[in-house]
Amino acid sequence: MFACSAGWPTVYMTDAPGSYVELRCCSAFSFLAGTSLPEDLVAQAALLQYDTVGIIDRDGVYGAPRAFRAARSGGLRALVGADVAIAGRRLGLLVAECRGYRNLCRLVTRGKLRAPKGQCDLGWDDLEEHAGGLVALVPGGDENMLGTVEGPEVFPRLDRLRSMFGAGQLYVEINRHLERQQEDLTRRLIAMAAVTQLPLVATNDVRHARPEDRRLLDVFTCLRLKTTLDGAGRRLVRNAERHLKAAREMHALFRDVPEAVDNTRRIADRCTFTLGDLGYRFPRVAPPLGASAIGYLRELVERGARDRYRKITSRVRAQLEHELGVIDRLDLAGYFLIVWDIGEFCRSQGILAQGRGSAANSAVCYALGITAVDPIGMELLFERFLSEERGEWPDIDLDLPSGDRREAVIQYVYRRYGTQGAARPANVVRYRPRSAVREAGKVLASAPNRLPGSRRACGLSSFGIRTTRCPISWLRLASIQLPHVSDYWSSSCGECRTCRVISVNTLAAWYWRPDGSTRSFHSSLRRCQVVSSFSGTRTIAPTSASSRSISSASG
Repeated sequence: MFACSAGWPTVYMTDAPGSYVELRCCSAFSFLAGTSLPEDLVAQAALLQYDTVGIIDRDGVYGAPRAFRAARSGGLRALVGADVAIAGRRLGLLVAECRGYRNLCRLVTRGKLRAPKGQCDLGWDDLEEHAGGLVALVPGGDENMLGTVEGPEVFPRLDRLRSMFGAGQLYVEINRHLERQQEDLTRRLIAMAAVTQLPLVATNDVRHARPEDRRLLDVFTCLRLKTTLDGAGRRLVRNAERHLKAAREMHALFRDVPEAVDNTRRIADRCTFTLGDLGYRFPRVAPPLGASAIGYLRELVERGARDRYRKITSRVRAQLEHELGVIDRLDLAGYFLIVWDIGEFCRSQGILAQGRGSAANSAVCYALGITAVDPIGMELLFERFLSEERGEWPDIDLDLPSGDRREAVIQYVYRRYGTQGAARPANVVRYRPRSAVREAGKVLASAPNRLPGSRRACGLSSFGIRTTRCPISWLRLASIQLPHVSDYWSSSCGECRTCRVISVNTLAAWYWRPDGSTRSFHSSLRRCQVVSSFSGTRTIAPTSASSRSISSASG
């Protein structure tokens, strides 16, 4: 049984039907606003017997691909969405259909391109232009769309949103995290929804997968706000309630408004899009008049094979036909034409470009001049490079010289496919063990000179960094003496009453996962990779401005 204090609705735990779907999960890809990786959120959702979970990260869909892969492996469905700021007020958007995903990517791209790195600047006109195919979750709160629901501007905002999204696409979002102030806001939101005849939807505004991850959320909040735990005060969340909860627990919390829980299932059923429906198409390399992509590829392969082999034997012919057949059935002719086109530019400019890796197993790549090894003469297996059974796209790596020559190739791709047809992918930069400990130490300490400055001071051996096992075991004896902080994060050192000791093990546990990987924090441009798309990269993933003249894809 779940009892509530005075002023809260009295609810009881029951084996409520599993109609609840958590629509708003903020992952670590919201960069210091959420703590759990998408895989962790999906795993916890599966443990709680969810069949669907929504990933809504701030100003982007960074975590969506990893959530999609994890959900597909676990038999779940991962909804795609983003939390965006419209004229300074935040709004949750879920993708209902393929058109909505394209609109969301274009919307985030527009906001990223006009704002400094890490920010997104959008207005009402931007949202109105890209509202099609999206479901809006309208929250209350200080920085959210409805604020405290007390100002005269609230109802005009709702009217404008209603005109954009229409019936069934706009919901007033409510949360209950056992906070009295929030409960007052929730009651006002419920009353406002009744007056405006807008449906309610319940979410838990998930920031971490499990309750114990709340401490890491506090650390991330302090890093984002550039303060310490002692100085953060009420800017930290007040409890550990923002985790994934069982459906019956959410039914109990919202027993007085059961329609808010039922609407989560209605929205989930409405949102049929997954990243499996992306419909990616390669850009077109203009073939001769009347020729198809595969026909043009065959012509180039025939021409190149005669140059490479001089005499095309029956063995060579059979291998080329086999490979071209696989390429045709997988609809990958455009991909090979793009790589060939880049190689042709390099040859025309005297730039050394050499294909490597498993592409050397392909006679088609050899005939196109992409690789320099004869896979037929070397008896290499083509299926190591491309196979119908694996269901994966091939990976052709071109080695280019560094510096201006490589940049010339990148700029050629940019000119060839246009500002909306090519982009460079962004890396997610993660902390190394030493940096992770120092950053956590800054949050915990008020005296920077008391933080460990070297690997030896941190207790980090090279074995601890390079091992695939959890490196925390190598940090048993290391500790940092820090000024007093709350007992929630520390314990007495046993030597004095004014000093506290924070074990590096504790700091490391906040950052490292058991497999040795680290938490993600921000993105940067990859050195030499380019993404291209027939329909434009901005319909595949949001893009943002980079320090170079080519945009960066951040999906």
